[in-house]
Amino acid sequence: MRIKNERLDEILSASSGLEKLMGDILRVLTIFTGALWLWEIYQELKGFRFTLGEEPPTLGDVTRAINKLSNEGFILTEKRIRASLGGEGIEDVLITLNLSPRERIKLLMDKRVREYQSVRQRVFKLARE
Repeated sequence: MRIKNERLDEILSASSGLEKLMGDILRVLTIFTGALWLWEIYQELKGFRFTLGEEPPTLGDVTRAINKLSNEGFILTEKRIRASLGGEGIEDVLITLNLSPRERIKLLMDKRVREYQSVRQRVFKLARE
């Protein structure tokens, strides 16, 4: 548990590369209640990074980061069929956080999560005016 907690701190403090993306995936999953499809994570990461004024990741990088997070036990992945508006299901990967309540709170208090939520609140407040 202690090693996993230290590793989580390393991931969340990364400022570049695959580990930064791994942290952002955990952040997005936390914001969206802990479970999203791979395609949804990719889309939300693009919005997350755009909101913070950063370049979006590629789908390939997201997939690599998800595989690493899964191998390290931070998330669970399961190939499943997700519903679509077209009537036929689409094969995708359901990704679920595999973190303790304490680790999830750490993510909710994370600087990048707070910054993202602050920007979103300002934008939505302006949109309502």
